Amino acid sequence: MADEQEFVFELGDTVALNTARYGVVIGKIYYRDGDLIRILPQGVSDRLYDFPLVDGEFSPELGFKDARWISKNPLPTFVEQQDLQA
Repeated sequence: MADEQEFVFELGDTVALNTARYGVVIGKIYYRDGDLIRILPQGVSDRLYDFPLVDGEFSPELGFKDARWISKNPLPTFVEQQDLQA
């Protein structure tokens, strides 16, 4: 039996999430921990969408339908991903 790769959304990935609450949201993962994924939608700079997690799955209150990767972020840190400089 072949090993199945576990798909985990990571900080900086560009994703498309489809839920009853928000409809289709396409954007970058701006924050990620065990209880929450926050998405910064494409073309928007003043809001983040919260996607709560329950036991590693999207919360039922979202009415989750589908998720897919648009692209993986090759940069490992938030500072590099945002091109922050001191």
